[in-house]
Amino acid sequence: MKLIYISNSRIPTEKAYGVQIVKMCEAFAKNGIDVTLLIPKRRSNTDKDLFSYYGVAPIFKIKKLPVIDLIGYKIPFAFMLAILTFAISASVFLLFSNRKAVLYTRGEIPLFLVKFLPKHFSLFWETHIKPSNMKRYAGVIKRSSGLIVVTKYYKKELKDAYNIDENKILYIADGVDIDKFNVKDEKSKVRKYLKLPQDKKIILYSGSNIEWKGLNTLYEATNMLSDDYLVVLMGNHSRSERSNILYTGHRPYTEMPMWMKASDAFILTGTKKNNISNFYTSPLKMFEYMSSGSPIVASDILSFRDILNEKNSVLVAPDDPKEMADGIKIVCEDDELARRISSNALSDVAKYSWINRAKNIEDFINNKL
Repeated sequence: MKLIYISNSRIPTEKAYGVQIVKMCEAFAKNGIDVTLLIPKRRSNTDKDLFSYYGVAPIFKIKKLPVIDLIGYKIPFAFMLAILTFAISASVFLLFSNRKAVLYTRGEIPLFLVKFLPKHFSLFWETHIKPSNMKRYAGVIKRSSGLIVVTKYYKKELKDAYNIDENKILYIADGVDIDKFNVKDEKSKVRKYLKLPQDKKIILYSGSNIEWKGLNTLYEATNMLSDDYLVVLMGNHSRSERSNILYTGHRPYTEMPMWMKASDAFILTGTKKNNISNFYTSPLKMFEYMSSGSPIVASDILSFRDILNEKNSVLVAPDDPKEMADGIKIVCEDDELARRISSNALSDVAKYSWINRAKNIEDFINNKL
């Protein structure tokens, strides 16, 4: 199979979607698919090439297409201009591509792409967050041979609310490189390398502070933890003067397994106050945490329940800082509980490798073709 993965994304990027796209391309290629990643030629925040930035094998092709890149400047409709010119560039590229190639994409780009897309291509759309105006995507859904979603709720909603044949929809959660995150080095050795204290209970949150992620719950929970705990916030976060918070800023993706190995517990926040959080998210960090050998304390929301349960994590009431603080204390004080749920998480995550995900999607594509 020849597969062209089309993404209107600045890659490399510090955002998690970049990891997901690149890991999927690598996994498709490892499964024997001839993969080309089609992305816009945009300004980058790094001088590293894509393969070294993400630590992936250079086994798929990358094609960067010209676009009008004014994103970041105070220019009206800069994003719309970038995505429209990328759709046009991608369509021109496809005119000279193998007519039997399968097109695979995610996000908003198919909304623009279908206006120019040659009819002989099969299109598969991976949609993570439900668009705010689903009616605008009626043409995309009709044109697509199949839809890929990352939560069970989203599949049911598409089937029931939008009358889409459920056989046209594949639910499949995100994935992880299990071996890379299951670091074998001693925790004390890793902490010494990262210059982290040996005498603290280290609680890790990896990711951004986008409002719908419900991170305020963790911020408030840290006020209920003593200085015996060190909460490590990885990513771009608003800073406070709390003595038990360490801000690392953005760190290279290839460092992530080491930071997770150094930790005693992981935090996965979510909120019932936002539909994206509650219904549509399948965080990469959830699977990375599960692979890393320490217990997870997570907000008990519907999207996380697709993967997490009381046997592989400690689930706490969402939007409740005291419950989160208590959950952190429980997993750090009860060694047997921490060992049991960590072991169960590692066992459960085995089926969520990128390779398995790519193979299941490949089977779905072949079925539809």
